[in-house]
Amino acid sequence: MPSLETRFENLRKDLETNYEGFNNLADENSGLFIYNPSEEKEVIKEVKRLSRKLEKNYEVTAISMFELLFEGLEELTAEGKEFIYEQERKNPEELTEDAHGPLLDYISEEIIENDKEMDEGITLIYRCGALYPFLRIHSITAKLQGRLENPTMIFYPGEKEGQELRFLNASSQKGDYRAKIYEG
Repeated sequence: MPSLETRFENLRKDLETNYEGFNNLADENSGLFIYNPSEEKEVIKEVKRLSRKLEKNYEVTAISMFELLFEGLEELTAEGKEFIYEQERKNPEELTEDAHGPLLDYISEEIIENDKEMDEGITLIYRCGALYPFLRIHSITAKLQGRLENPTMIFYPGEKEGQELRFLNASSQKGDYRAKIYEG
């Protein structure tokens, strides 16, 4: 398996070489970079390094999902917060992502707005482990589908098993991942 540094260098080359046709699926402009959650600190460093390298040719925005999640929680209306709390009180073990719809909407719209502000750019979304247990990456990619003009890379702490992704190597996430997947 190639080193993390080599994988990031290959990603940079792919983004620069295939910028216009980043993902061959129609109306899809996102990718998932799968990595072992134990490599989180190294991934954060590599995302920052990748950002600096790409900035020579593109507008680059690096979004910390950790920060975006907490911004979203702060921005929710009182009604939105009450909706989430009520859903969590009903049955925390059976909590569905519907309970976090207002948060999902906030995060998705922020990513889309960032994308629209760039002429020729790349968005790098990292620290996605912060989503657990609130949201799943699949829910976010579904909201972004067909709405991104520029390549968007999501750094996914987990593993791929067949056609399924395991977020934080724990829960299996079935879904229609139309994102371009980069795995070890």
